[in-house]
Amino acid sequence: MQQLEAFLRSRHCLARQRTLIANGFSQRQVDAAVRSGLLRHVGRGLLALEGADPALIGAACNGASVSCVSAASLLGWWVLAPAGTVHLRCDRALTLPDAVLHRGRRSGHRLIAAPREIVRDAFRCLPSVEALVIAESAVVCNAVGLETLKQEFSGPRDWRIARLLETVRRTTASPLEVCARFHLLAAGFRPQEEVLLPGVGRVDFLIDGWLIVEIDGYAFHSGRTEYRKDRQRWNCSTSGGLVTLRVTAEMILHSPGRFIELVHRTCRTWNPLYPRLGPDAAGASGLGPDAAGASGLGPDAAGAGLLGPDRNGPVRTGRPRQQIAAGQAQSDPGNKPPPGRHSPAPRLHELVRNEHGEEANAG
Repeated sequence: MQQLEAFLRSRHCLARQRTLIANGFSQRQVDAAVRSGLLRHVGRGLLALEGADPALIGAACNGASVSCVSAASLLGWWVLAPAGTVHLRCDRALTLPDAVLHRGRRSGHRLIAAPREIVRDAFRCLPSVEALVIAESAVVCNAVGLETLKQEFSGPRDWRIARLLETVRRTTASPLEVCARFHLLAAGFRPQEEVLLPGVGRVDFLIDGWLIVEIDGYAFHSGRTEYRKDRQRWNCSTSGGLVTLRVTAEMILHSPGRFIELVHRTCRTWNPLYPRLGPDAAGASGLGPDAAGASGLGPDAAGAGLLGPDRNGPVRTGRPRQQIAAGQAQSDPGNKPPPGRHSPAPRLHELVRNEHGEEANAG
């Protein structure tokens, strides 16, 4: 009976009776578990342990699979916002008022959709940054390969999602890093990630070789010790002449527009050649009302033109402000672009305007 319980717990405490029989458990063992109270019938041919997730039970009873953000939560993947309503994947017409339904192929024996199906439903349903967090978490925990996802979204109508998948890294340590990278790229920056600096160690992001961006949220790290190590790196980088921004998790998740403006303001303060952004430039680089929401730039605003193959340029040694000012007097700024200036993401503002038009047709 212990083996039966262990098997069910490995399957989220729920299984069909024919599945138990197919995996070597006899009908006598199943009946004995029911009589003892270990198992209970929750539907036709469905057996569950105490504490089985109601979403799974509902999906199994209706011939569907849990998918999208609901499945990601059950599997322990990163999720920015838990689903208030269960998300189900079904291959036939269903009417379930208390569920979000995703139509598509599914395996009849799966109570939880396949990883690639979960990611596909997430990109079709959630804002881009939330879906990207789920996709990157699936890759980090080896639930699905990055190349498999790229192949899944290789169609001509999936080009926005394919561009987002180009930013996925297998070594990402937290969902905060995914969100920060998303907003930096959407604003036209080209951050380098997990850069090893002599005497400092690894930093979350390095922009233009002199601006360090560290995510200040130890809740996503292993504990208080890691938080103190981050603080020590901050002190070492500052004493070494690098500028460091400590950005809170609340700013990344709930005020991305303020985060991007903070980076711009820092560049303007420490680099005299950095251009002063006007309202038009701010809109083109992803700032404005649509950029200030908790989900970033809208469902698919950052899907196009965020990156090129050269998004991670070479590390350049940071220069003090006085040296930058001296170099300005000796150079002709009209013949070359000022350092620190990046082209905004192509057509990003158009995507923000059309996210409820063209994107609705793409889904």
